[in-house]
Amino acid sequence: MPPQLIAPLIAQEIGRIGGREVTVSLQDYDQMTLVPLPGEGLVTGPEQPIDDSLAGLAFQTDEIVERPWGDVFRLHVPLLDGSDRVGVLVFTLDGVNEHHRRLVRRLAGLVADMLVTKGMDTDRFFQARRRRPMSLSAEMQWQLLPPLMMTTPQVAVPVPSSPRTTWLATASTTPSTTTSCTCA
Repeated sequence: MPPQLIAPLIAQEIGRIGGREVTVSLQDYDQMTLVPLPGEGLVTGPEQPIDDSLAGLAFQTDEIVERPWGDVFRLHVPLLDGSDRVGVLVFTLDGVNEHHRRLVRRLAGLVADMLVTKGMDTDRFFQARRRRPMSLSAEMQWQLLPPLMMTTPQVAVPVPSSPRTTWLATASTTPSTTTSCTCA
């Protein structure tokens, strides 16, 4: 499938379950905002800060965030490729039940997989995530980096995104106990 057909396919499939006003937001390379992916059938709007938005909350927690929006619901569904956080799928539904939640989790996983695999064939998604100019060598480095986060039920480890980044690994030994270590 050509990359330019991914956006209309996402909007079409969300439409089949009654969803509308679909936005796909991808994490920018500075890891500060979620930027809307332009494409046919998708709604674009302003960037959403990861630390202070509903989309950012879904992104950070890997959980669906549902909010009433007038007489409908706005869903923010994390796009996960395995444990790699890709972005957030946002759309409106008239009503939400457990069937919808299960279905959109699966659909979001497929969308994330498509974005990652088709991202190898095009720079469309790379350009959407880029907020400032990058040199050719920086672009090539980003392509070679591992996922930005490795997560298991016991541990979540962020991967440093630049040589000067200090990173924090937080391991949960029990649901109520957290152990932290700073690595340079």
